[in-house]
Amino acid sequence: METNVMKWNDIYFDGDLSEKVMQHLKDLELEKKSKEVLFFLERMFRYMKRAGISGTDFTDEQAQQLNLISKLVEDVWSGFILPFTLEYRHKKLDEYVLKTPLVKTQEDGIFLDIGCGFPPHTTIETSSQLKWKVIGIDPSLPTYLVKDIQGNYATFDEQKKILYFQGSPGKSLDIWDTPQETKKYFITLFNKLFKMLPSESNSGCVLIKDEIGTLVVDPIARYENTNLSFHKGSIGDFEIEDVSVARCFNVLFYFDTTFRENSLRWLSNVLKENGLFICGVNGDHSTRCRHTVYQKKKGSMVAIEFAFSVDNIRPLGGVTWAAFHDDDYETNTLIELVGVLRLKKRFVQKFDKRFDELLREKEMYIRDEDGYLVCSDSNLTPQEKEARKVEVYDQLDKEGYTQAAALELVESGYNAYRNEIGFIAIRLD
Repeated sequence: METNVMKWNDIYFDGDLSEKVMQHLKDLELEKKSKEVLFFLERMFRYMKRAGISGTDFTDEQAQQLNLISKLVEDVWSGFILPFTLEYRHKKLDEYVLKTPLVKTQEDGIFLDIGCGFPPHTTIETSSQLKWKVIGIDPSLPTYLVKDIQGNYATFDEQKKILYFQGSPGKSLDIWDTPQETKKYFITLFNKLFKMLPSESNSGCVLIKDEIGTLVVDPIARYENTNLSFHKGSIGDFEIEDVSVARCFNVLFYFDTTFRENSLRWLSNVLKENGLFICGVNGDHSTRCRHTVYQKKKGSMVAIEFAFSVDNIRPLGGVTWAAFHDDDYETNTLIELVGVLRLKKRFVQKFDKRFDELLREKEMYIRDEDGYLVCSDSNLTPQEKEARKVEVYDQLDKEGYTQAAALELVESGYNAYRNEIGFIAIRLD
């Protein structure tokens, strides 16, 4: 009997997936997954085929990641979007705002970070780079934060309902293996700590109990200062005007085109004339990035640039192809452009060869005897591996591969170039 895994291997990878990858996919136990998860995973594989990604480049590590991804998808389709953030995720985007001639002043302005998440690492980093008033909004900003002695934490709303949980930074993601048990664990911890709060506790009150954990009331207040503030709010549900730059990442791809169009109409009222809106998807240290830049012109939002990081030409993570709807603009545009590039045989052979060399030099990935890209036997931590990936991508840009990719797109009729932050970009207007 042909299974989904076997069918997907044949349709999207010409039957070329390795035995290790196939085993990881079988371990997903797809017959137990919801139809939403199945649609999500099949969409990822369909996008990989359209982008020209071969089975020999699909690593067992990527396949293993799908276990966690599928659990996150279940949460999204149950109505909750994780407000998870990473330090330095928007480093390149901050550079873009500082460097682009589209921003006329660096001395005064309002920067609106939509879906800032918690902890709001990226918004804090932006406020340290810009001499502007920076405002972060998110509908899921917590009223309470509880942290155990291992550094794992969970947030709760004003009704004392658990919002989400995360593992200790840099540690294993094992707490996602049994999400319902993890939620019960944090609820129990929260209830114990909450009973210890003095009745007259004020915002920002912190209770530390070493053998139990820590409870923080109004944890977002700890990050605010004279030019940085946070508010509960979301697209279409926050009153503000005269914004110079608005940013919204890892949010819109959860929603359909209608939501996006409504968002752009709202932003046309929020932004000042010639103000910018930057939206898309971003990963660690601005890798796996794809984004669109809009500008308000004569009262309307006009798409002026689409850009993506060089690692998308042959991604090492499956999240690059993640989208919750078939009509996601950034994902489809990325697939179109990567698909064009991977048909450029001379360019892609040179790119892939150099990419493999750098991955081998960094002791991250090697080719096995059958030609499959597999993790090397080095004992790198996840953080060390991510840092080395960034080094590899930066080296590819330094060696001219970003510029070369842009020139290949020019030959195919696109108005392409290497933009201010070293991304492959196309002019849209």
